Amino acid sequence: MADPHDNTQLEYGLLRRLAHSTSYRLLAILIVALLPLALLATYAAQQVSENAADDRTRLIADTIEESADRLNSSISNDMSVIMSYADRIALGEDATLICPLAQRRFTGLSGPTGALIYAGIGNDSGPICELGSITPGFRQIMTTAFSVDTMLLPDNNGLLVQQPGRNTFTRIIAYYPPENLLKIADPVDQLPMSELILSDEKEQLHLTTLPEKLKRNLDGAISAENGVAGLNLGLNIARPKATPPEFLNLAIPFVMMIAAALIGWWVVNRMVMRPMSQLRRKMTRYSIGDELKPLQRQPLDAAEIQDLDNVFLNLTRSVADDKQEIDRSLKQQVALTREVHHRVKNNLQIVASLISLHARTAETPTAAHAYASIQRRVEALSVVHRNHHADGEQNRGIDLRSLINEILNSFRTADDSCDFTRNAQVSVENASVSQDTAMPVAFLLTEILELLQISRSCQEIHIGLGAADDNGKATLTITSRALKQNPEFDALMADGIDRVIMGLSRQLRSELVRDEEAGTMEIDIPVM
Repeated sequence: MADPHDNTQLEYGLLRRLAHSTSYRLLAILIVALLPLALLATYAAQQVSENAADDRTRLIADTIEESADRLNSSISNDMSVIMSYADRIALGEDATLICPLAQRRFTGLSGPTGALIYAGIGNDSGPICELGSITPGFRQIMTTAFSVDTMLLPDNNGLLVQQPGRNTFTRIIAYYPPENLLKIADPVDQLPMSELILSDEKEQLHLTTLPEKLKRNLDGAISAENGVAGLNLGLNIARPKATPPEFLNLAIPFVMMIAAALIGWWVVNRMVMRPMSQLRRKMTRYSIGDELKPLQRQPLDAAEIQDLDNVFLNLTRSVADDKQEIDRSLKQQVALTREVHHRVKNNLQIVASLISLHARTAETPTAAHAYASIQRRVEALSVVHRNHHADGEQNRGIDLRSLINEILNSFRTADDSCDFTRNAQVSVENASVSQDTAMPVAFLLTEILELLQISRSCQEIHIGLGAADDNGKATLTITSRALKQNPEFDALMADGIDRVIMGLSRQLRSELVRDEEAGTMEIDIPVM
């Protein structure tokens, strides 16, 4: 079962890789850079939409004003026509002749469907002329005197308009149904999703109505400034739902922003980042000597990446050629070094052999001792050279224990009566020194051991090396009873040997210290 913690770590690692990916960071930069432009475009589109709404509101207001003017003009004209007949009757003309004329003229009017002409004395007198079609209910309402010029009938039944004549007993009343008023106002085709209302302080006459579901989305009301026969003509407008074009008008800037960012990211990723990643993997996997092939060129790859790949290929070929030349030079140098080593070793052996031949023909012990001393110094030099060549090729330095043992072996003699080297102890483990250190150490040991041999002390000897300190130096200690108070050893030291030993100590940049009570000689030497 998978560990949720491992899944979380995997997701976190993936997110970190995406966050550090240049291509995805480029996409984020493009989105951030284009976002202000999208916001500005959206703001501009919103302003355009609001300006269009303001223009629409002004157009509606103008339309309402025009409708009010048409209604006022129509009602005024209708009432003037009817009033002309009422005035004729009031002036004494025969009503039986005037009423038929008024009836014929009334049928040509588009607004009212019924009218009453009063020309008698008193409010209780009935109408002289009844024009149009009037139901009994309307007749009862119309014959009832009212003190206002206009009356909105309840239940949306219509509008009554009253106008007095030239004298106090002359008046006319006309009835306008809602549908005729709407035809006169004629705003419907230009004002969808709206309702046109005539209203006073108490009643409302709906010329058009909105469905109930649209009444919940009323956006505002606009009223005509002039009014209609003393009434208020108003328009309630429903707020339309956002249409797809309006939605797209606001969404297109963001869609274009995302599209531009994705296109820019895809182009850069395809032209630059993808071939750059291929080139990076190619460089990472390369090792000297590999045979590389050019990257496969794609149509959209940047030419600069291809040029960089060609430069890298040329560089790898140059590095491979240089490596081959270096390998050949190194082999020649190794061969030359080995040849020099063999020649030096052979020459040292020849010198040692010549010295040995001369030592055999020496006529005095002093001369034989001098030859032996020179021979041991040559052998010390040969030991250092041989060990340096054997261990130096692996850069391990010269093994100090092997060096000390070979120097001790050079002092072995056939005389078992006083051979201090047979029981010599060497306590040196895993210590190596450079050639610059090995040479003075070898000569220093040779000088000290020769002094011990000449003094015929026949004492056991111990050579040890302490632990290295922080500066990379260790203490080389030679222990023997002969190094305690020994007049013969001191006399040999005073005969010029001490200066040789002091010079060798200077080469080691240290001081050789003799402790006569403990029988030791110590010196600090650098170790590897």
